[in-house]
Amino acid sequence: GLDYVTRSPIFRPTSKQGDDRPTLGLAGLRRGRTPIVALGGVDETNARACFAAGAGAVATMGAVMSARDPRAVLLGLLR
Repeated sequence: GLDYVTRSPIFRPTSKQGDDRPTLGLAGLRRGRTPIVALGGVDETNARACFAAGAGAVATMGAVMSARDPRAVLLGLLR
């Protein structure tokens, strides 16, 4: 009965200083019956790879929060 599952961290998070949890990598996004939301270190350079690996969606914090132009980052992610 789940709508989605969040898997994190896929990559090294940039929004949390000192976060030393092991990353799941793209292998952590293999498709199952429930759509997966990739979180943790997701940015414009790797979002497409997350979808290719099986993610149904991506979520990001650090890429937007640390950007000089958050709007440009969001538009890049949407492309």
